[in-house]
Order: sequence, then C-alpha cells, then structure tokens
Amino acid sequence: MSSEDFLIHNASYTSILLNNRAVNQFKAGNMLEALETFSQAVSVSQDATLDSESTSDSAMFRYHWVDCTSTYCSRPATPCDAPASDDMCVNEGVAPFLCLRALKISVPMERIHMIDSLCPCTCLWAIEFNLALVCNIMGARLGEKGHNLLNLASKLFRKVQARICKEQPSRDWTLLQMTVANNLACIYQELGMKED
Repeated sequence: MSSEDFLIHNASYTSILLNNRAVNQFKAGNMLEALETFSQAVSVSQDATLDSESTSDSAMFRYHWVDCTSTYCSRPATPCDAPASDDMCVNEGVAPFLCLRALKISVPMERIHMIDSLCPCTCLWAIEFNLALVCNIMGARLGEKGHNLLNLASKLFRKVQARICKEQPSRDWTLLQMTVANNLACIYQELGMKED
C-alpha cells in the first residue's frame, strides 16, 4: 500500500493526527507550521469526504480545549519597531480580545478500532475552527497585509457557526458558539480598521 493509499484509507486518523500536531505547533508559537499543518488536515478531510461512504457518527469523536494564549504573548524575535521586513509584529488592535483556545480531537480507546469506518467530515468543523483561529491571529499580526487571512478566518468561522447551530444546546456547544461569535467580532473590528 502506498503512502497516498494509506492517507486516503485512514483519512480520519490522519486528519486527527495532523490537527493535534498543528495544535501543538500553534501553542508553541510556530504559526506558519501550524497554518500549513491545519491546511493539510483540512485537505485530507475534504478529499476523503468527497468519495467517502463511511459513517458520520459525531458521537465517536471527543474534543478537548487547549489554551493557546501563550501564542499571543510570544513576541517575534525582533522588536516591532524593527525594519519593515518583520511582518509578524504583534498588532495590538483587537488581538488581545481573541479567545485563543484550540480544539484537539480524540477517539475513545474502546472505539479506536472503528476509526476506519468514520467519515472525516464529522470532525472537519473542529479542524476548520482551528485553522480559522490561526488565520485570525496571523491576519491581526500582519496588519494591512493580513486582509486575506482575516477574510479566510471569517469564512471558516461562519462555516463552523452554521455547523454548531445544528447541535442540541449544551454548555460545551454554547461555549463554542460564544468563542466563534467573539472571534468573528474581533475579525470584523480588525477589518473595519483596514484602509480598504
């Protein structure tokens, strides 16, 4: 079996693995690596979803909050008054108001043998939430140059918002809805401060 066949066959496992690795990268402040890894996880999930006949039992996955506020606090190696080559200076703006909690995904051990039968589309929303979070903070840090990232984050958060509105009200879903609404408000405020 080629590595490509393995990825397609085990898309749920691969997308979860990539997501959780990207959460660790994000928490460590490795923004570009996290962006790339989350993008790969989304791509694996979307590609597998297109030709998947697997079950989409959402109860199979577990989601765990990971506090990534240290990402905001970690400043670039060069100061913000450095020459313009330092694109990743922290833009104060509304970034301090972002809810910087990412979601790790797991499958309970008693159900791990069923992971091949799970459609990765079931947990895709959580990966898109995390990707939106990275795009959000990077877009805010890049200032005017971050416009496209903020637009992408807004699009992804709205997709997540539409998905979670279908769930039965509970404390966890309400917290997630509040997080998405808060971060969307930060994006809209940030975009409102841009020249274009």
